[in-house]
Amino acid sequence: MESRPMSEEEVRRYLANGLRVDEAVGAGLTSHKIVACVWVDMSERPDVADLARVHRMHGKGTARIGWYYLNVGQPTEWHILHVSYIDPVTTTFYIPFAIPRWLSLIEILSRSSVVNIASSPPPNFDAWINKYGREEGIKRMLRQEAKRGMALDIDEGLRHTALEAFTRYRTAHPHPSPNPSPNPKPAV
Repeated sequence: MESRPMSEEEVRRYLANGLRVDEAVGAGLTSHKIVACVWVDMSERPDVADLARVHRMHGKGTARIGWYYLNVGQPTEWHILHVSYIDPVTTTFYIPFAIPRWLSLIEILSRSSVVNIASSPPPNFDAWINKYGREEGIKRMLRQEAKRGMALDIDEGLRHTALEAFTRYRTAHPHPSPNPSPNPKPAV
């Protein structure tokens, strides 16, 4: 069966149920550990917002995580992180990343062992950087944000899938537009 790109209306309807990404950042916390943090709007999903509390009380639990893609090869394609928890609670959510805007995050996720999902609003990056310097400020901010979010382990298969998607997009679009986010992004 031949697939076709979704219309703008179909994409809009599908994405309306996802958690909107407000900000994301990643950095090497040690020479061997790269961590990403994504701040999403959970205002319409109290069950997802409560997962941070559940994690603190009961541990990470068991989640099935996968990547899905919409409109591959189109000017804006979507890389979607799909998460289904099966214990200690049962819930499913997905986080759509517009590409090319979040392309650098997809590259970070291809090398990360953990992604922390935190509820918006994101912290004031400048305050952390001004207080501790760029590298140390980002590391401290990521550690602090990990305490209020939920940590998802990114296994080798998910990292490989993210790397393949990143490479495919980068090959097709060798000069993507820069990330329009106003917040500074640390070099990884």
